[in-house]
Amino acid sequence: MKCGWSSHSALQACFSWGERAFVYKGRSGLAVDNALIAARNDRVESIELNRTAYAGPDCLGPFCLANSLRSRSGILQILEEGLTSSTEQALSQPFPHCYETQNGKTYARLDMSHEASPEPQGLFLSDFQTCANVPKKFVGRTTAHLSQWETPEGVALGSSAEEVVRTYGKPSSERAFKPWQYKLIFPGYRPRETVPNIGEKALDYSGGGALRSEFGIRNGRVSYIELSESE
Repeated sequence: MKCGWSSHSALQACFSWGERAFVYKGRSGLAVDNALIAARNDRVESIELNRTAYAGPDCLGPFCLANSLRSRSGILQILEEGLTSSTEQALSQPFPHCYETQNGKTYARLDMSHEASPEPQGLFLSDFQTCANVPKKFVGRTTAHLSQWETPEGVALGSSAEEVVRTYGKPSSERAFKPWQYKLIFPGYRPRETVPNIGEKALDYSGGGALRSEFGIRNGRVSYIELSESE
């Protein structure tokens, strides 16, 4: 899928060659408007309009939320290609699936749904490890270039906080980290457990809906990006 901002409007246009559809996304006051236009044989087949408070990114690397045209079914294959240290990833269990780059500097965690056949419903990309308490069979090293993953708008780990706000607008909420919130970032976190330096604050773009994105900020730079949706 190719995405880009129009030079004549605040709308973002994305095009999927496989599904022959356009997605236009733009801000109207505090709301965010979405238009999905599907075409077949170069003719418009359907138009779907939606207004939602969610203003964050729809995708991060190969992972996309439900309101995107792109499927996220292939992300496991991408992450597990050339996987080392673990070969027992069990898709029948809802444990997070955790990956780190070969140099141990970038980490990805897939949070799975609680269905009979769990599917990825969230991606947590960070420059620190979050899976110290996850069973070892769900942790491995990947050959995927995690440090190069970014949103369609070009925001990635290391981007500035100013770039995040300039791209997605004022966040739904901004909070300083509290110790009790570590359990939301570190699965299996135990009270008073030593954790990596995640940053000073988080910019949240959930808007109270099912779709959610969050950017951790450390020294003015993005330390983690989380995309997820409620079951």
